[in-house]
Amino acid sequence: MRNIIFLFALIYVCVSCEKKRVEINGFPVKILHGDSSFGIIMPDGNVLIDSLFSGKPSIVVNQVCALPCGNGMFRLCDISKVPMTTSSRRFIQVGNFIEDVTIAQEEKEGPFILINKSSENIAVIDSYRGVPVRVMHNFKDGLALAYTGNQKYGYVNTRGEWVIAPEYDFACDFSEGMALVGMADREGRIAYEVIDREGQNVFPVMLTNCRLQGVFSCGLLVYKDLRQHYCACLDKKGKTVLYLPAEIQEMTEFRYDVAFCLTRNGIGVVDKAGKMIVPADYDDGEFINSERLALKSKRKWALFDFKGNRVTPFIYDEIYPWSHANRVFVHQDSMDLLIDETGKTVSTAYPFELDWQSLETTSPIVQVFYRYPLPETVEVPESENTILSVKKPSLPRKERIQAIDTTSPFYQEAQKVLKNGFSETDSENRRVILNYMEHFRMSYETKDIDFLEQLFSEKALIIVGTVVKQLPQEGHYLPADQIRYNIKTKQQYLDRLRRIFKANKKIEVRYSDFLIRRHPTRPGIYGVSVRQAYSSDLYSDEGYLFLLWDFSDETAPKIHVRTWQPRRIDDQTLLPERDIIHLGSFNFE
Repeated sequence: MRNIIFLFALIYVCVSCEKKRVEINGFPVKILHGDSSFGIIMPDGNVLIDSLFSGKPSIVVNQVCALPCGNGMFRLCDISKVPMTTSSRRFIQVGNFIEDVTIAQEEKEGPFILINKSSENIAVIDSYRGVPVRVMHNFKDGLALAYTGNQKYGYVNTRGEWVIAPEYDFACDFSEGMALVGMADREGRIAYEVIDREGQNVFPVMLTNCRLQGVFSCGLLVYKDLRQHYCACLDKKGKTVLYLPAEIQEMTEFRYDVAFCLTRNGIGVVDKAGKMIVPADYDDGEFINSERLALKSKRKWALFDFKGNRVTPFIYDEIYPWSHANRVFVHQDSMDLLIDETGKTVSTAYPFELDWQSLETTSPIVQVFYRYPLPETVEVPESENTILSVKKPSLPRKERIQAIDTTSPFYQEAQKVLKNGFSETDSENRRVILNYMEHFRMSYETKDIDFLEQLFSEKALIIVGTVVKQLPQEGHYLPADQIRYNIKTKQQYLDRLRRIFKANKKIEVRYSDFLIRRHPTRPGIYGVSVRQAYSSDLYSDEGYLFLLWDFSDETAPKIHVRTWQPRRIDDQTLLPERDIIHLGSFNFE
């Protein structure tokens, strides 16, 4: 299933400040008139192909899509030709045509190959000086990032030539003609620099204790100072040219000369001068085009202009962050629609049904191709600089953790997802858990009872352990402390939380020792263990939190069990490790 994500992941389709833009020509849909086969709808609402495919095609990029042909294999389909042509050649992995060539693989243990739109070989990317290539990214700015078996990064052009040798210990994809790379010393400390397309040094990164986003957009590279907790931007000469106000906790890359930002109050929009042009009053946001933004409030979306004026009511349940000819796909009242920039519905030949879950994975991230067998886990060397090497360049939503640095309690688990080669479903479930867990932690600090009510299943089991003092028993001089476990329903627990939230002005929650475990025999069941430090105006404690996650409904994962145990039974006695609740503590038979 891993290869599905390669087909449906797009790369920076909406970054307006880049010269090269990717043309999306069609989306896979079910045409609702009787059968269950798939067709392709064009961005302007015209149905290009009406229910022709038994399997779901990929999104059409630069006139080419991939069609499933059984046994996990795919064929290329060129829709620009009449009649359209489908290649006879089959691939286990194949990418989108960001350039006139893309990366593919025919066999699980075969080499990477570059192919054109006719499925013909352009080059074979098997190794560099005898060292096998293990991972590749699809092309960006005409160059593809490659990772070799000796843990080095380099870049290949569209002819399959190594234009920048694999000598870096850290590297990002090219953006606006530049790439962030790094070299490690013997102690594993990395010195970072920005290079051009010939591999020449443009400037060294003279920052410490910072997290860089890794991509240039609109001439700027966003970073966050982790010590002083402010966001800022470097220009293409390595000079800090913009410092953001302290209330801005996170920000995205710039698009259309503006960026989304996150404050304690919510999501807003700033321009390249650092001016807040849309107040940070919203729950989420997306770029649509050069004239429209989408903002979310109370679980509904609306369109806005770049001055912060609302163009449509908050009536949409989903909105796709891309447009063509000022037309946008939305989901409203159980129906998929196409609207114009004023919110008016655009008529289509047939009612249609988009696969929103697949569309979610087409967010602008880099297509990554893994060579089989997968490489062993490689830990990224830690250093004073914390650089995010793989990051989805979208806004920092409340329900997502968008930047995981080495100091984060989620860092180790995030690295496992990036490098361990889990199945596509397993990897996506773990990403969802990572995204939700930061919001879960913050929901106690921000007193977001609505989020907690949505996350816990209706029959959730809440177990809270408290230390109780026992009366001295005969023959004992000291009382024996014990832990008593109280079981609460979801509503009992939430009612108690409401009282706690009301009684405390400030609540702080901190995590450490974070761990995700998948149940070995029950699909979709995960256990999350974490050490939690809790403090408020009236109370503080430290203990072990366990959450049982269920992905039976992938569109709405739920927590069925929440347990908390105190770390200490008394001042001298830690809770025995054998008594700490974990995934194996539950019988699912």
